[in-house]
Amino acid sequence: MEEWTQSLIKKPVQGLEVLDWWEKELAHLSKKARRLKAALIIYAAWNIWKARNKRIFEQRTMSPGEVMQEIKAEMQCRFMACGSPESSSFNV
Repeated sequence: MEEWTQSLIKKPVQGLEVLDWWEKELAHLSKKARRLKAALIIYAAWNIWKARNKRIFEQRTMSPGEVMQEIKAEMQCRFMACGSPESSSFNV
């Protein structure tokens, strides 16, 4: 994810609480950038959770690349439906 977002989303530091990481990641950004970054994090978490559920309940394993494709596809659908001028900062 870090590579795809051109380092916009970075791996959390081990030992850092999620809330502290979230606030640190978003604090220094403009409103538009903050909204985009929050959306990326939320879509990533949601799709990782769905992949986890597929593994447990459907015995279907997804590779990290497949999960990333799901994240990109859902974000593209949202951007097409709602628009997002901020999306130009990375390749969805």
